[in-house]
Amino acid sequence: MTLVTLALRSLGSRRVPTALTICSVALGVAMLAGVDLVRRGARAAFDGALSGTDLVVGARGAPQALVLGTVYGIGQPQGTLSPAAQARIAAHPAVAWTAPVALGDNVRGLRVLGTTPALLRHWRYRGDRTLRLTAGDTLAGPRDAVLGATAAATLGRGVGDTLTLAHGLLDSDLAAHEGHPLRVAGVLAPTGTPLDRTVLVTLDGLAQAHEDGLSAPVAPGTASALLVGLRARRDALRLKAELERDIAEPLTAALPGLVLAQFWRDLGVFERTLELLGAAAVLLALLGMLAALLTALDGRRRELAVFRALGARPATIVTLLLLEACCVSVLGSAAGLGVVYLGAAAAGGAVERAFGVPLAVAAPDLRTLATLAAIVAAGTLAGLWPAWRAYRTSLADGLVTRT
Repeated sequence: MTLVTLALRSLGSRRVPTALTICSVALGVAMLAGVDLVRRGARAAFDGALSGTDLVVGARGAPQALVLGTVYGIGQPQGTLSPAAQARIAAHPAVAWTAPVALGDNVRGLRVLGTTPALLRHWRYRGDRTLRLTAGDTLAGPRDAVLGATAAATLGRGVGDTLTLAHGLLDSDLAAHEGHPLRVAGVLAPTGTPLDRTVLVTLDGLAQAHEDGLSAPVAPGTASALLVGLRARRDALRLKAELERDIAEPLTAALPGLVLAQFWRDLGVFERTLELLGAAAVLLALLGMLAALLTALDGRRRELAVFRALGARPATIVTLLLLEACCVSVLGSAAGLGVVYLGAAAAGGAVERAFGVPLAVAAPDLRTLATLAAIVAAGTLAGLWPAWRAYRTSLADGLVTRT
């Protein structure tokens, strides 16, 4: 009988404490792996929300506020972009397409985005995925609206139904534009991006809604920002510098990729805090395993003494206890990772629809495997103390009954 088989049988003879110890390790590993899965999903959701747009142009201000407000609905870009500036940018030889974005209204707390059909044609997400409609048609007239998938479900509206815009970003009936009801022309397929929770209308429709005198009038064609796609991406930095030197209108041109990189750097402390919480959970689980091994050691004095009497060397006893600790660590780590992956597979779709965060279930990467190897190594080392105590236990001490 090999020592590994003996270690597994020894653990099996103490089913309840062994199972509880494995569960504690599994919970720690599940928390660590779960935090990492959600962190990577949040990154994928942010980074994949907008693809194929080379520049986001708006009034002079902070680039991060411009991109986050325009694409993700976090805050709102400051100032507006005149129709003349939009026309100049669209006519630039390096520009392939443009799509204006106007913000500032809501429908029952959902963000309203004024734009043109060009946005629906050119918006890309998660690589090269395009927007598609599950029902109805695209924006056409000033009374049309296209709903994101989540917005349609939240509002309970479908093609042909009507809805009313309200001024501002907060849900309130005090500034509702009752005189300009809109008809739902289409509903977008789910994307897992902020567009799912957005109501899209035309720029003209947004301007007409503000003619009721309840809020400041909006000049036709005015936008909060302009999404720009270039003929060659290598022109992005050159055009950015050129636009920000524009003397006709103070502008900010932001590269979405660079802004997001800075955004994640700013959130680095938060990410590391989540990782530390997961590591703390694993450490507590390993300490629990150590306590269980030490507690079980006193009850195994006679068992270990019998091994010694049958010719087992102290080094063999040490190896046996280390193997038991290693087996518990391996089983706990595998169980914890399995729980996270099964949970992601079962609930990933619902989480993505509700929060826009994809929980990708894939083969563990090198970082995950290295983390699991470190946990197993730490768990095995946790068995050194009980093994050292067993090594010091004499044969006579184990065979003498204590009173």
